[in-house]
Formats: sequence, structure tokens, C-alpha cells
Amino acid sequence: MDLNISASIVDTAGNDISNSITLMHHHHSTASLKRAPSRPMNECPAASPAWNFHSSHCQPSFNPQAYVIICTREHPQLNLQYGQCESNEICVTIGPPFHSVANCRSTDSFVRIATIMLGKAMGGMEIPEQSGAVAADAVLTGQSTTTSVQAQSFSLRALKQLPSIQNVPHFAILINGTMSCQDCFNIGLDPIPQSADLLRADVVLQQATPGYLYLTTIS
Repeated sequence: MDLNISASIVDTAGNDISNSITLMHHHHSTASLKRAPSRPMNECPAASPAWNFHSSHCQPSFNPQAYVIICTREHPQLNLQYGQCESNEICVTIGPPFHSVANCRSTDSFVRIATIMLGKAMGGMEIPEQSGAVAADAVLTGQSTTTSVQAQSFSLRALKQLPSIQNVPHFAILINGTMSCQDCFNIGLDPIPQSADLLRADVVLQQATPGYLYLTTIS
């Protein structure tokens, strides 16, 4: 599928502050044979009887690098391991709930999407067709990935392009194509509807704050 990426970043008064946040993108293909610039968090502690990896996920309520690994064994027992990615990485959750894997992904793998219009950062990219749905994960950080930028509201929306009216593009939000949160810095959309033409991040900040919006698309 071909998918465009856009972002609207404003303050609480509706003023465009997109120049304060740099939009970065990386596409993660689970089917690719090429080594990805990320580290899956899927190791359990050595013990007898053995612990078995169940799942792991990022902990966005803590910071952009926090994760927890869940291991299980008989009777039943749970072991929770809390950890942090390296200072040049952010945590990205890959996969559906209860079967997900937290990945520590290097920020060097992200590509900047240039701002070319007021309030919008646009970039076209082709996401190869893969078996399974495409998902997205977005993280707001400060100038250092060890700090987060808290958004008053944060949304990811999947839109379908409609016929233009007087050469002006129009889009419609797809059913099950929106995920939103309040007072947060991390959000995911899984799945992105297959008919989507545009993935848009809408961010409202209290005020202009220097930082990055790291957007990962997953197939």
C-alpha cells in the first residue's frame, strides 16, 4: 500500500508550532530478512525450572525508553523484568496486545520528514504489501530521547482520500481508524485500515517545546 505521513502540531490556542517539533519516520517490516536497527526485549532470567518468554511492551507512562518483559512458568507464576533502552534509542512495541515484543530502536534509523506547509509535515512513502495489517506507533520526546514531551492531546488518524473539490484535497477518517489520548507522549494505532491513503498525527501542546515526533509504521 502507498501511505502518506502528515502531522499537525499546534498549541492550545491553535497556533502552528510545527517548527518546534521535528517529524521523524521509520518503517519496520517483520518480514524483512535484513537486520533491523533494533533490539527485541525477549530474554527471561536463567532459572530452574525455566522461565518462558510471554511478551514485552513499552511503558509510556514512565519515559520513552522504559519497557517490561513478562515471563511465565508452571503453577502459574509471573516474572516481570523492568528495563530501559539505551540513551540513543526509543522503545517501540511491535505486535498485538499479550503477544507483543518491545523493541529498543536506534533513533539513527529514522528519517526526517520536512515541513513544507503551514501546520503540516508531509512525506510520501511506499509501504510494501505484507501479510497482516499495518500498524503505527508514535512517541514525542524532547531534544534528548531520555525525556518526553507531554501532549495535551495526541491522535493518530487513518484517512481515505476523496475526490478533490476545486483542486483542494479532501479526506475522510476511516472507521476504526483513530486512536487518541490526553496528557500523554506515546500512542499506537493497530491496525491501520488497509484502504488508508494518509496517516496523520494531530498534536496539541501547551506551548512550543523543542523536540521530536518519532513515528514508526509496522508491517
